[in-house]
Amino acid sequence: MSCLFEHNWGWPRKRGNKHIQVCLQCGAERESRVAFDGPRYHKTQDGIPNFSPASARSIRSQRLIEAADFSSAA
Repeated sequence: MSCLFEHNWGWPRKRGNKHIQVCLQCGAERESRVAFDGPRYHKTQDGIPNFSPASARSIRSQRLIEAADFSSAA
């Protein structure tokens, strides 16, 4: 089946060195106008460590104790 007026182009896929789009209705192919490369970001620092809920509670309670010590000294 052919599209009479307008194709419904799918997401571009890399085939060799070209980015190819396929019409989702009739299967026609074209070279994509937009070329997607790899990620454009660079890792600048390590991520935040993933704490378990128990360790997060102990850190939070430790901070509350330290804050109480400072307020009692005034």
